[in-house]
Amino acid sequence: MIVLSIVLIGVPHGALDILFAKQHWQLNTTFRWLVFLQFYLMLVVLVVGFWLWQPIVFFVGFLTISILHFADDLPNNTPKIIKLLQGGALIVLPTLMFNTQMTQLFSYFINQDASLMLVEKLHSVAFLWFLGLLASALWLFRINRNAALEVISTGFLALLVTPLVAFTLYFCGLHSIRHLLRSGIFLKPETKILKLTGLIAPTVATLLIAALGWNYLPAATVNAQLIQIIFVSLAALTLPHMIILYATGFVFWQKG
Repeated sequence: MIVLSIVLIGVPHGALDILFAKQHWQLNTTFRWLVFLQFYLMLVVLVVGFWLWQPIVFFVGFLTISILHFADDLPNNTPKIIKLLQGGALIVLPTLMFNTQMTQLFSYFINQDASLMLVEKLHSVAFLWFLGLLASALWLFRINRNAALEVISTGFLALLVTPLVAFTLYFCGLHSIRHLLRSGIFLKPETKILKLTGLIAPTVATLLIAALGWNYLPAATVNAQLIQIIFVSLAALTLPHMIILYATGFVFWQKG
């Protein structure tokens, strides 16, 4: 259910990258499309290759860009420190209550020793991180109650719910849906049909990959392998996704 939710709701929000690119770079010829797709796929391949070559550096980098990416969920006028605290909540805070689960999740991507060390480092700052979130929510309450509620809710979600479920609820129930809604405003009206096409194609492709994994991977490792495939895919897509959102100005666009 977790994997299915990420595929059906989480993956499509990044699929709109092609529409952002079409609108910003005027991809109205075959040559321009080929250049863009080559650049996009090159970044994806580089990320996957880097994971195979330097898994620890890759994973720390993935966590870092995830924090920066989730930090952009809050309105632009939110202080940067609050945005960073919010962006890292689902990565740092689970180490307070779910050390074993976090170590197991991390070990899907890096070796056991590195996973233990990373969880310990995050655990050492997790309590102060939570206090920072609480202080941020209190400060925000005066100027933006919705943002304050989001900050404190994310904090308690990360503390009280198991890591994979907490990530799925946030990534699918808030981050992805909000991005789709904001994109509907940011993108031009004439791209409505293209939006639907852009959402369907990558979702079907990811479902096919997941189905192949489910049927052909050894039963004992299917869960670990599927989680690894999904999250490495997310990492590979996050880098070009963020580059496109910065290049097109979406990151700097005033979000409500």
